[in-house]
Amino acid sequence: MGVITLRDIKKGEQLYCANRVKPVLYTVTFTELKRQLKDTHPEILQLILDRWPRTVNGEAFISPNYDARLTSFMNHSDPPSYDPAADLALADIPQGEEVFEDYRQLPNYQEAFPWLR
Repeated sequence: MGVITLRDIKKGEQLYCANRVKPVLYTVTFTELKRQLKDTHPEILQLILDRWPRTVNGEAFISPNYDARLTSFMNHSDPPSYDPAADLALADIPQGEEVFEDYRQLPNYQEAFPWLR
């Protein structure tokens, strides 16, 4: 498992992988959602359609950022490309690349990851 980018991410950009806010149900009409996303972020529009196909009929949906706790799928690397404390990219991450965090930044990481010394 891992977290793979759907688009290019710039260093310093917020990734919204760390769920720090309560998920919100969006009730934007599909026509409006398509108008807002088809030219700017078609990959996000497709992700919403893949996860919540009933949005085409006006049903509410949750932002893909809050559908899963993405940090629970993130793998370790030294150096990392993501800072979970700040929820920011530490480097440019091209589309299709995996996002990595440094597990050693977690307090008491030795308990959670005894294999990591």
